[in-house]
Amino acid sequence: MVDWNRFDIGKGNSVAIDNGSGATLNRVTGGSPSSIFGNLTASGSMNQASQKGNPILAGFPVI
Repeated sequence: MVDWNRFDIGKGNSVAIDNGSGATLNRVTGGSPSSIFGNLTASGSMNQASQKGNPILAGFPVI
């Protein structure tokens, strides 16, 4: 598990998580929702939990 105060991806940006074939839980604990407007990929499985939500811009897949 990884704790973040914020976890955002801006439009036109990418985040690649190399966690092998394992699983990663990203827990966002800050007071703002996470904005996923770019590309997010992981080599294994990846879950994100945010108490304020995870808005995802239409047309941007989470792979």
